[in-house]
This record gives sequence, C-alpha cells and structure tokens, in this order.
Amino acid sequence: MSTTFGLALDLRDDPELIARYRARHRAVPNDVEARLLDAGVERMAIFNTGNRLFMVLVLPDGADPATAFSGLGDDPAYAAWDEEMRGLQVPVPSAKPGELWSVMDRVYELQARP
Repeated sequence: MSTTFGLALDLRDDPELIARYRARHRAVPNDVEARLLDAGVERMAIFNTGNRLFMVLVLPDGADPATAFSGLGDDPAYAAWDEEMRGLQVPVPSAKPGELWSVMDRVYELQARP
C-alpha cells in the first residue's frame, strides 16, 4: 500500500528563476531520479502556478515525507541538484521553522465507487 501526500513550496518571485526551475525539471538527471526512487518514492509530480509549487508525492505506507529524503545528501549528484534547487526556493508563509516543502493537510478526496 501507498500513501499520497500534497506538499507546497514557493519559488523566489523572479520570472527568470521560475523559468530556470521549470527548464531544469524538464531534464532532471537520471541519477537524481534514481536516488529518489531508491529513497522509496513511488510517484512524484510537481505543479506550478506563479511562484507557487505543489507536489503530489506517493510513498510507501508509514513513510514520513518530512524525512524521506534525509539520506540523499550523501550522494554527490543529488546533493548538487538539491543545492541548485534550494537556491531557487523559499518556504511558504505557513511553513514550520526549518521546513522547506510543507506537508499539506488533506481536506477532501473523491474516489470512484467500484
């Protein structure tokens, strides 16, 4: 089984930086994607409007999105990617201290009936 999470993050409010972020995500390095899959990510999608990002993240049941990526910084390729992305990102106003991607509360879900 899996659990789906929604996470929010802002980009620096600069059209050039936002364009750079979008361009970089059209060509995520294979080794970065491999590290994410190794960390247990089953599915990830990032959506953007203005400078706001919304991530749909699917992890195995019991996984904590706040700590799922904590060991990835040991990988040089992932660490370089993360450093570049963090230079473009800022926490949403409601983020907890030290939090970058903020886990959102699920307030509604609709599913087709079998």
